[in-house]
Amino acid sequence: MAAITESELLRAIEAALERQPDGAGMTTAEIVDASGLSKRRVLGALRSLKRAERLVVGRAYRRNLADVLVTVPVHQLVPVDDNAAD
Repeated sequence: MAAITESELLRAIEAALERQPDGAGMTTAEIVDASGLSKRRVLGALRSLKRAERLVVGRAYRRNLADVLVTVPVHQLVPVDDNAAD
């Protein structure tokens, strides 16, 4: 497997989160599936995005394997404010 830089990793995670169909956020497993990256790499990138204040973690409902609605953590990107530096 080819090496991937941290910036490439963050871009892949950002791209996965930006493709959210309803804007309700994505679970870690959904991001892993959408990005094709390992769970370990996704978690590391999410931590970096959180430290950079680019990520909000919330809660949402998803069905588990028993078809029961459960509350799970979901991740949403914070829009970059290009005017913040002015």
